[in-house]
Amino acid sequence: MKNPITWGYASLRERGLTRTLSSAVSFIDNWWFDLRYGTDTAAVVQTPLLDIPAQVKALAHEYRASKAAPMRKLLEAAELPENKVFLDMGCGKGKALMIAADYGCQKLIGVEYSPTLCERARDNLQARLKNRPEVAFEVVQGDAAEYEFRDDENVIYFYNPFAAPIARSVLRSLERSLQRVPRQVWLLYYVCEFRESFDECPFLELKAAPVFGGCEHLIFINRCYLPRV
Repeated sequence: MKNPITWGYASLRERGLTRTLSSAVSFIDNWWFDLRYGTDTAAVVQTPLLDIPAQVKALAHEYRASKAAPMRKLLEAAELPENKVFLDMGCGKGKALMIAADYGCQKLIGVEYSPTLCERARDNLQARLKNRPEVAFEVVQGDAAEYEFRDDENVIYFYNPFAAPIARSVLRSLERSLQRVPRQVWLLYYVCEFRESFDECPFLELKAAPVFGGCEHLIFINRCYLPRV
């Protein structure tokens, strides 16, 4: 871990006061979450250290935990339905799933390629939800590009987990699921580095783009349409 004084001085010079303070608040928030709930989510895992195939690393991003405060605001702003099945694409250590459990999601599913992160996510969810038997969770180890959506999943969360080619594969899989079982879905996108994949998707429309914690969040819903015949 970097010396906080050295980091702060360098950040002030390179990023300015506002962004430095924002990063410091985020750091404290992440570590406080783990201290409060007995979990292990805060530490960053850089892409070269992920235990995933080399060809996948070229399209993957490093692991960073979702920030609790902005995500809570995002879940409130999205106006989600009561029967929420929450899917986190690239769930890392499971922090977003744990937060979603506090917003009425009775079924949580995480998809993560890294076996190590999958195990950490399962341990974290077990610790966080040990007194919440009504909440079911599952962490699926595998390639998001090959994931076939289950037909009850209706809230899909992305925290900038991968590049545009994988995002397009994920959206094609979602479209197949919607053709099988038409339903309303919400896509929540945080840190919108590859938003063009979502903007260009013909069956999605942007519902809102709120800014929380200095970062834009995108809320998409699917357009009403009939299944192909």
